Amino acid sequence: MAIVNFNSISGVSTISATSSITVGDTVIKNTSISIGTTDTTGRNAGVSTATGAAIYNTTTNQVEVYTPVGWSVASKPPIIATGGCGGIVQALLEETNAGKFAENSETLKNILMEYYQEFVQFGKVESRSNNNIQNYSYRSVANKYSEVLNSLVKIIL
Repeated sequence: MAIVNFNSISGVSTISATSSITVGDTVIKNTSISIGTTDTTGRNAGVSTATGAAIYNTTTNQVEVYTPVGWSVASKPPIIATGGCGGIVQALLEETNAGKFAENSETLKNILMEYYQEFVQFGKVESRSNNNIQNYSYRSVANKYSEVLNSLVKIIL
């Protein structure tokens, strides 16, 4: 394990470690970075928190990032789709609850006002995606293609 005094490092530096670097309760590995955990009280007690600092908040059970306007939940915002008549895009948004489809300018205005009011009230617009969104992840779609290709190979052979 390498012990490095980060206060004495200046300029461009390269640090090598065989498996991980640990600073407090943060661990950096070649495959992951673990972040510290705290509750909302501990988070709010922070003084001079650096923009970009990330924590796992045990009160809210969410990853939060410190932004120039304060703490924000690290989640994807909802999708607003426009154009056409909805079709499969609208169906997918409804199935996954990942966003809304605006079929006209009045609906778009209402959706934007809803999200704006949520932002004003809570300081963020949270993702509302449900577990169905996992059906459309790269891994899930790749597995489905793999199953189809495997079944075609069996037919051919």
